[in-house]
Amino acid sequence: MTSEASMPSGSHREIHEDPEDSAGSGTLVLRSWREPDGRLRVRLLSASGAEAPASVLVTDSPDSVLHAVEGWLKEQAGEDSSDARRAAGA
Repeated sequence: MTSEASMPSGSHREIHEDPEDSAGSGTLVLRSWREPDGRLRVRLLSASGAEAPASVLVTDSPDSVLHAVEGWLKEQAGEDSSDARRAAGA
């Protein structure tokens, strides 16, 4: 797996991961759509690690999506996981 320790905060690049190295990995999938009345809806499906159960959050609030994504990323980084799980709707 490629090390990102030297990358500046906020930068990004393509990374090729080894599928065998799944320890500490997670998945977050977002799907958005508009309801017939025009409201935005977003479904977040998240899982941390291969054995963890998936969590689903459906919302119409962009702020709650951002909060859930931030919480999930913090959990992946090892930061206060109890707050992250609440933010992700778990």
